[in-house]
Amino acid sequence: MKNLLKNRLGALVVAVALTGAFATQAMAERAKSATEVQGYERVTNGNETECQLRDICQVENTGILCTVDFDAARQLYKLDQFGNCTQELYRTLP
Repeated sequence: MKNLLKNRLGALVVAVALTGAFATQAMAERAKSATEVQGYERVTNGNETECQLRDICQVENTGILCTVDFDAARQLYKLDQFGNCTQELYRTLP
């Protein structure tokens, strides 16, 4: 009876340790990959193009471009150091 209890307790400890290790690793990967930035829409007014604040996106490629209300014609960009909308952004994944 004691041997059975010791065996099950040992297996339970190993299972809890493995679960904690995998959960910690998954949280670290998610935090590392989700760099959220502000997205800006390019808006043309006559001869000038300005950037208008729109939505939160991310820099890392998720395969889905960040757009205004999922309208492909209204793509969002990241501002560069000169205030221009230049870098494509991607939708954040849940």
